Amino acid sequence: MFLLEPSALRRYRLVFALAAACLAIGAVLRVVLWWRFGVPAGVSALMLPAILAGGLLNDLFESTYLLAPLALYATLLPDRWYHSGRNQWLLAFGSWLTLCFIAFLAFAEVYFFEEFDARFNLVAFDYLAYPTEVAGDVWQEYPVVRVALMSAFFATVVLWRIRHLFSPSARRAQHWQSDCGRCCCIHPCCWLRSSIRPTCYR
Repeated sequence: MFLLEPSALRRYRLVFALAAACLAIGAVLRVVLWWRFGVPAGVSALMLPAILAGGLLNDLFESTYLLAPLALYATLLPDRWYHSGRNQWLLAFGSWLTLCFIAFLAFAEVYFFEEFDARFNLVAFDYLAYPTEVAGDVWQEYPVVRVALMSAFFATVVLWRIRHLFSPSARRAQHWQSDCGRCCCIHPCCWLRSSIRPTCYR
């Protein structure tokens, strides 16, 4: 018989928070795309729940791949290092960059859909073969600075809302020996390693 230690999941709260942000951005993006392009094209509001449900499933998989390195980092790093002040600042900055990147991509998808009537596809990857030309055109044709500032503002607001995850109360030291059996870190659509321990070893 195995018992799950709830305290071992505390260090994964940041993973859950970022995953929730990814899902929220994805849902808002689909509503915006439906409103701006679907409604004029005759896409009924009755189809919106199915669109959001399918998008949620897709975003669950995408956030799993995106946040798997963070979950693995939280799993393997010893408590003394993980709860250190420097690491908390590193996690905060990395979270800010992640949120900024996701928000920027959401804005970019709206402009891409307006141009090509589709979500990101092979056309976007084909453009990567000509980075200089594409970068110049994008800079001239689209409000890159404004979108970047809006993305940064969004990331800052979200980070402020989850600032308690980086507070001293979230840095309670736990012995690494008690977490050596960590497995099953719960993350949407995946089970990574989390802390379980046989009762017979206690």
